[in-house]
Amino acid sequence: MDLKIECTWDGFPVRHEPGCVRLNPCDQRVKMEVSAPLFNDPPSPLGEPGKPFSELWKYEVVEAFSLNDTTKQYLEVELCPHGQHLVLLLAGRRNVWKKELELSFKASRGGTNWEAARIRPVVI
Repeated sequence: MDLKIECTWDGFPVRHEPGCVRLNPCDQRVKMEVSAPLFNDPPSPLGEPGKPFSELWKYEVVEAFSLNDTTKQYLEVELCPHGQHLVLLLAGRRNVWKKELELSFKASRGGTNWEAARIRPVVI
């Protein structure tokens, strides 16, 4: 499944090349790949690349949400072009019940874009 990020979080059209998220089945899991413009605004979070970073949404990220429609539980995955990530499990709107889950992914930055791919699945 290929998805284009054509709107901002509040529903306005983006004024740049859309970001792309690709979801593929992989070993009974889902592989997530990102390709997006690089703004570097704000600069990199102070957290260590490869580690979860609380409140990552305050920085440049691509977010993906996966909803379980029968229980209103959902998975939120945030990837940052500088290597930090945030994976949350929520039950209902903004009700976090597991946070800062480990995730192994690799981010690479070019002059005007960045890419990321999950290396290992989320450990729940």
